[in-house]
Amino acid sequence: RRYGVVHRGRAYLFTGLAEKEMFFADPDEFSPVLAGLDPVELSENGKANQGRRAHGVVYRQRVYLFSSEDNLSRFWEEPERFAAPIRQAMEAGDLNRLFR
Repeated sequence: RRYGVVHRGRAYLFTGLAEKEMFFADPDEFSPVLAGLDPVELSENGKANQGRRAHGVVYRQRVYLFSSEDNLSRFWEEPERFAAPIRQAMEAGDLNRLFR
């Protein structure tokens, strides 16, 4: 807990100060997109369902988590359909627009 931080509502624990500082310099680079919410559920159903590591993938150097194997498969059918709006919102610093 001594080297922990909260980013986008999630707690991250580190083994030392150097690791904590590296994370804190650019936390979005190291944490799952959308704080681990399933981008397929959000995009298709407007639901903020938590993804699971069991259904996680790395796409374009970012971690994406999905709530089901089906949603992971849907993502791989058209990854840019889901990833591009997230990237654009992150670059604009406006992730809130994804939840509208």
